[in-house]
Amino acid sequence: MGKQRIGNVGLLNLTSATETSIANIGKIENVGCVLYKPETAHLITALNIGNIGKTMEIKKEFTVLNGQVTLDRSYFSTVEKPLTLLVNGQAVITKDVTAEDIRDKVEGLVINGSLFAPAAVSGALHERTKDTAGGVRTYEGDRPRIINGSHELTDRYLHSVDTKVSLTVNGVLSLSDDLDMNLFAEKIEDLQVNGIVRLNESQEPDLFRKNPLINGVTEVIPDGYVYASKTLVLTGRSIRRFKKGRIFTKKPVVFDRDVTREAFEASISDIRSSSVIVCHEDVEDLVFERCDPLEAEVLTYSGKYALIEDEEWFREDFEAFEGKVTLVVTGTLRLDDSTDAGILRSNVEAIDLAGSIIVPNKEVKGAVQTLLRLKEGDVHAAGEKEEGPAISNFGELSL
Repeated sequence: MGKQRIGNVGLLNLTSATETSIANIGKIENVGCVLYKPETAHLITALNIGNIGKTMEIKKEFTVLNGQVTLDRSYFSTVEKPLTLLVNGQAVITKDVTAEDIRDKVEGLVINGSLFAPAAVSGALHERTKDTAGGVRTYEGDRPRIINGSHELTDRYLHSVDTKVSLTVNGVLSLSDDLDMNLFAEKIEDLQVNGIVRLNESQEPDLFRKNPLINGVTEVIPDGYVYASKTLVLTGRSIRRFKKGRIFTKKPVVFDRDVTREAFEASISDIRSSSVIVCHEDVEDLVFERCDPLEAEVLTYSGKYALIEDEEWFREDFEAFEGKVTLVVTGTLRLDDSTDAGILRSNVEAIDLAGSIIVPNKEVKGAVQTLLRLKEGDVHAAGEKEEGPAISNFGELSL
């Protein structure tokens, strides 16, 4: 039986680990934080770990608070003897908790994430903090809100806040186009985003006046542009919704064969893309006039095309096209064993590769490489590359 391959681990707990308990771990790609005791420190180097964000030595027994946790006075009232708390995620201490509660019930505090607390108890918390890969963030208004996933910040949401609020988003935070930025300044006390912040150019100054903590990427959309969050395929009919429209995207933009020059000129005035733009050769010059060729890769076709983001193709898929087809691969294309070099040469005009193609054998690999027009990805036979992790993600892993 092979050893386990693991992708990402938020917290790797080695405080009770032994040589036997780690023996079946082949590799861990990334670890945010490693906990260990003095007697288990040597096991860190015994494991095959790609990247480690931080290591923390723990000398006493501890209680782990995973994910999003709220700690109120009733929680501390049940504690019989002082605890060492490990915050692995985001924890909120409510306003009914006193500094005496902290000093009496918390012996030590380790933070791997964020701890939100009223200003009145921040001093007591700092006294108890032993180690941190995050920190204590104080608040004055409403209880902090933590949102996982994608969230659009709107006026309606801000009106739901009684005074002001500390907001944490783990995922994607989008500011609505018509967001009242005066209301934003009034209602948002503190902002933390672990992921992506997406906003319009004119909203950027108001956002950064809040001095937000952003662990990730800020995507600024130029004013007057329509943002496309996924692959945009425009036909002769669907393109009509744009009236001299300006498009901003990091995803592929595809113009179908039935988009005429007249329809294109009436609908599209500018395209800002850092991905590929696929169009028929009849409108190629118009596309180049409306985009920055240093940012976007313009790919043309003359007959049929197929945009592939994540698919498996069989011999029958190639035979279904009348005439030759141009393949535009932006994700992963897997070719089945029924696909041979002959069917590729007879049915494929060209391949534009901005992803990866997995082929059944070296003969098919050779045929694919002869058809490549754009090569910004890789072609490999099944089994040539090391497989990805069998287990992708762990919030906490104890060995």
